[in-house]
Amino acid sequence: MVLTGAGEPEQLDSARVTSNLFDTLGVGAAVGRVFAAGEDEEGRHQVAVISHALWKRRFNGDPAVIGRTARLDSVPYTVIGVLPPDFRFPPLRPGQLGNATIRHNPDIVRPLVFSPEELQEKMGRFNYIVIGRLRRGTSAAEGQAELNVIARQLVAMTNDNVELAAALNPLHEAVVGNSRRALLVLLAAVGTVLLIACLNLANLFLARAERRSGEYAVRVALGASGARLTLQILAETVLLSIAGGMIGVALASAGVSALLNNWALDLPRVHEVRLDRTVLIFALAVSAATGLLVGAGSAWRALRVNTQEHLKPGGRLALGSGAHGSRMRQALISAEVGLSIVLLTAAALLASSFSRIIGSDRGYEAPAVLAADIQIPRQQYKEKADRNRFHERVISNLASQPGVVAAGIITALPLTGETWIDNISIPGDKRPIWERPSANVRFASEGYFRTMGIRIIEGRAFSEGDRGKKVTMISERTAAALWPGLSAVGRSVDRNGELFEVVGVVRDVRTDADKPAPLMMYRPYWDWSPSRVRLVARSAGDPLAIAGAMRAAVQAADANVPVQQLQTMEQLLDDSLAQRRLQTMLISGFAGTALLLAAFGIYGVVAYSVTRRRGEIGLRIALGARPGDLYSLVVRHGMRPVAAGVLMGAPAALAAGQGLRGLLYEVHPGHPAIIVGVPALLAVVAMLACAVPARRAARVPPIETLRAE
Repeated sequence: MVLTGAGEPEQLDSARVTSNLFDTLGVGAAVGRVFAAGEDEEGRHQVAVISHALWKRRFNGDPAVIGRTARLDSVPYTVIGVLPPDFRFPPLRPGQLGNATIRHNPDIVRPLVFSPEELQEKMGRFNYIVIGRLRRGTSAAEGQAELNVIARQLVAMTNDNVELAAALNPLHEAVVGNSRRALLVLLAAVGTVLLIACLNLANLFLARAERRSGEYAVRVALGASGARLTLQILAETVLLSIAGGMIGVALASAGVSALLNNWALDLPRVHEVRLDRTVLIFALAVSAATGLLVGAGSAWRALRVNTQEHLKPGGRLALGSGAHGSRMRQALISAEVGLSIVLLTAAALLASSFSRIIGSDRGYEAPAVLAADIQIPRQQYKEKADRNRFHERVISNLASQPGVVAAGIITALPLTGETWIDNISIPGDKRPIWERPSANVRFASEGYFRTMGIRIIEGRAFSEGDRGKKVTMISERTAAALWPGLSAVGRSVDRNGELFEVVGVVRDVRTDADKPAPLMMYRPYWDWSPSRVRLVARSAGDPLAIAGAMRAAVQAADANVPVQQLQTMEQLLDDSLAQRRLQTMLISGFAGTALLLAAFGIYGVVAYSVTRRRGEIGLRIALGARPGDLYSLVVRHGMRPVAAGVLMGAPAALAAGQGLRGLLYEVHPGHPAIIVGVPALLAVVAMLACAVPARRAARVPPIETLRAE
């Protein structure tokens, strides 16, 4: 709706609800009141509740707004209440709860008044979301059974030979269902990186404990108890972990702010995300738990020190000393490698999927197209003829502007989701309505298809000669669904009993970037003449350069009609892919971190092994071993746990791919190139990590080493 009379005209998202909705949701007003019983009846319905954001933005948070009149689409409404600042309508897409859509949090909420015609249609129009609260102690199954009784009563009232059943869905599931899997994948990635970091730290502290074994032996010999030794080690590791956790919280604070400010995140309750006390406690607990876990391994190692062996001359070089620790370090490296393979495979699958989405055919060619959202006041443009004249003036004004190649209007742009879904069929189809194909209906102007670069495959576009006729254009998939293998032009489509002649067939256009194009039916805008449309214009150069021309064309037709949501089709594509792009970037970042941690872990273990075996290496050189032999020896020793990790990680990576199936687009979870390429990449990185210690081993001076020993 267009708000006027309080500054510049502003287009606002609105919602119509029954008077008891807020009571059902358990929501009251922050200022004023919500709807009372009976205010959804004709004659009492010109009242409105506004959002807290609109109250602050437009009315400066003035409590005196209660009782004030606001003109919405030129109709006076009395503002009776302001909603709480934390209230949000549940974001819903078609298919979650019927065909209705709630994309944005509405700023204006009005009573829903059913027309007499609607009330007479016992089977309804499939246009509404019904939200109910179960009585305390009532299960969802019992609630659905009661609804099915009502459904049977409706069928009995219609005398139709149909079956009608209720589908009762938890509102929580409808809101978060689409996001849960993606968020769980991110959570799993975070947990995997944390586990790899713990394994790396455990390895480092085990090596540190082994280097300090002499110190521990002296402490025990001087009377230190096992508890005292354990407490010392745990204090060291926990303090280090908590310090690292606090640094992480500071970085996370900056990261969360950057994400919320720079990304259009289509996630439920994302506006509530912040680093609060709960997050700080969680971070502190995770840091402390990490320190305890890592320290426990070091303490266990320290308590196993053989005091006598370490205190006698040459004890540190006793045969087999450190063998158990070496095996444990190699096992930890194998676990790191296995986890890294799982995370790298997930990242590779998601990146490949995202790449395919970017490169997919969306059905239009619009690199230089600018779009805007315009809506005319319903009260001022009551008649269809008046709305048609406004749209014609806007299109004509815009098409004549310098730099504009073509212009048109459409009720919904590509990549903005499905809407207005109707059942269609061929004349004489005897199937029940629910068995017939369903198509998205769009109302468009003749120039829309040329502006958007949507190719006409067969027939033609609408023309002025079609006014007064029932004509339509359909997509390729629609033609194939209704008349497989036949020409569709000249045939008729049955939509709810109305017949429309097909004059043209156009390419399939996607409503979501990562989903196949649905069936589509286009009708001339003058058939229905919507009050809200998307205006599109093709520029001869930079599309943003014609933004002023677009505003001027609308203002010339009506100065009270605002022009909003100006964006290029490239920006629209970016917005539609924002959530997938962020998810892919985060998973890839986590996978890169895991790879780096694994590389450091391998390097640390091999480097420590070279240091411990310095005497052996010096002896080998003295006995004639060549640098290449030593290089090969060190690399083989370092790659042994890597190979074991690859063997363990490959099956887990395949399982993880299956778990990601619902998030992948045209990519098989067991993609051979990814399943083979990820272990190969990790093997190359591991060899590079082994190369530095191996080179150092090949340069060990044998005389100095033997003299020191």
